[in-house]
Amino acid sequence: MRLKRDDLATLACILSAAAMGYGHFSHHLDSVDVSRWLGIIWFAIAQWLGGQWWRRVNLPVSALYQEAKRGSLRLSGVALVIEIAAFVFFGAMVVSWLMMHRSP
Repeated sequence: MRLKRDDLATLACILSAAAMGYGHFSHHLDSVDVSRWLGIIWFAIAQWLGGQWWRRVNLPVSALYQEAKRGSLRLSGVALVIEIAAFVFFGAMVVSWLMMHRSP
């Protein structure tokens, strides 16, 4: 049985979530750290799955603008879902941080 890229990305997301959950429940990581790391990891996985990350790293700003006009910067499918989940984790990180540091 050979895993496809989508399957590998999904497996990587599940394993990273399990690892962060273990870190949270064993009291090594707080909710802000868990959300931050999951957001970073899942965003990197989405970019890897989209397959265009390394091709765009060294592009000048004008070339990035042209890519954006063509619409080729957008992700689709599983990569898009993982990227959206990464942004949800970033939002959860902000909310958790604000809840922890609010003044009484």
